[in-house]
Amino acid sequence: MLVIEYGPLDQHEPAVIVPGLLNLTSSPYLFNLTSIPQRGLKNRTFSVPAAAVVGGGTVVNGMFFDRGAAADYDAWRELGNPGWGWDDLLPYFKRVGLFNFNDHNRQNKYYHKTVSDIKVE
Repeated sequence: MLVIEYGPLDQHEPAVIVPGLLNLTSSPYLFNLTSIPQRGLKNRTFSVPAAAVVGGGTVVNGMFFDRGAAADYDAWRELGNPGWGWDDLLPYFKRVGLFNFNDHNRQNKYYHKTVSDIKVE
């Protein structure tokens, strides 16, 4: 198999080595892509970060954090994987960290901790 990647080799600078330091709005390792106007966003456009470097997305590690939908986990359980449903995994998700809403009234304490050493912002 031959894999051909586009872009330069990174120079092992801190923005590449330290997770979260890469400037996602201005980097030599990103394509300059813009979305089409989004009807649901009042026809606004936005930058679409996509790697343009040998190593791809691994090099431009943007440190995104996301949790799947409850239905996805429940489907895993229904496929014969006991312990992998949403209610089974929620206690572990809560142990990962505090999701920091700017508006603390929006923070749902059922789904997120209120005190944690790990913060997801």
